[in-house]
Amino acid sequence: MLGKSERFWLAVVVLFAALGLAGRNSAQERNPIPERLKYLEEPGRDGWQMPERVISALGLQKSGVVADVGAGTGYFSRRFAKHVARVYAEDIDPEALDFLQKAAISNVTVISGQPENPILPANSCNLVFICDVLHIVRNRPAFLTNILPALKQTGEVAVIDFYKREAPVGPPLSMKLSEEEVTKDFLKAGFTLNKQLNFLPYQYFLIFRPKRGG
Repeated sequence: MLGKSERFWLAVVVLFAALGLAGRNSAQERNPIPERLKYLEEPGRDGWQMPERVISALGLQKSGVVADVGAGTGYFSRRFAKHVARVYAEDIDPEALDFLQKAAISNVTVISGQPENPILPANSCNLVFICDVLHIVRNRPAFLTNILPALKQTGEVAVIDFYKREAPVGPPLSMKLSEEEVTKDFLKAGFTLNKQLNFLPYQYFLIFRPKRGG
């Protein structure tokens, strides 16, 4: 049997868990996810997206600045916000932008971008993060060219997107970009492939650095 002290601390843990759940539910009620964007927050996503492992692999610094391009509902933005000083959450979708603004995370700045230009502040980012977005960008050369000025001297671009094969999640096969296509686009745009990570089950994870003149 539990002693009086153990029962007390068990009750405290249960109370805090209940308060945390109530807080999340209350926040969702105040700022409901738009119906069209609910797939970005589907319950099973954490299992295959592995957000905490992705963030750990990026080696972020507390003083760092991350741009989450195509942030959507802020699935990654709100997680980045716990690890860095500033997050730029960029999107072009009005519903996503409205949702991000209402989330009102103190160190997340919401940016209304353009299809071929995320309009990030110049020389501002240690990392530009592009997850499940590049396959819908029509003019990738222009898009990548417009990212370059936002990077600090040692800045990087991380790309996560779906392997070009059938999978239970992600876009139709016809919409997917292979990692070879993505790498080719980045090389043409003046980047080098710095790292390739393979722990995600349905997506490639590539990190690029711009070529700097010597």
